[in-house]
Amino acid sequence: MKGYQTVPPPQKFMTVKEIFLTYGPRGVVAYSCKVSNSVLVGGCVIAVQTTPGADTTMMKMYMSQLKQRYPDKAPIYYLRVAEERTRGGLILTYDSGVGEKTIAPKLQ
Repeated sequence: MKGYQTVPPPQKFMTVKEIFLTYGPRGVVAYSCKVSNSVLVGGCVIAVQTTPGADTTMMKMYMSQLKQRYPDKAPIYYLRVAEERTRGGLILTYDSGVGEKTIAPKLQ
């Protein structure tokens, strides 16, 4: 079992907040991502983790394959958004293939 499902076309651009509202804490792979001030703003979701918190190895392999097959879709990221329990904000974890980064962005 691969642990994720692909999203059929057409995929639309979604902000990080929209991704969270649509997919909750499940990880996603997104292409044509926008980055502002070194922070991921959003992208077009193409794959979604079937179970929150599951192993991300297969999704990251899928992300790697997308980068090789479709370089015009760059930048491509794995990301997941979770609620921060203490302040009630959101925590964004994302990876472009060089390691995960976690931030607490201001999401409008």
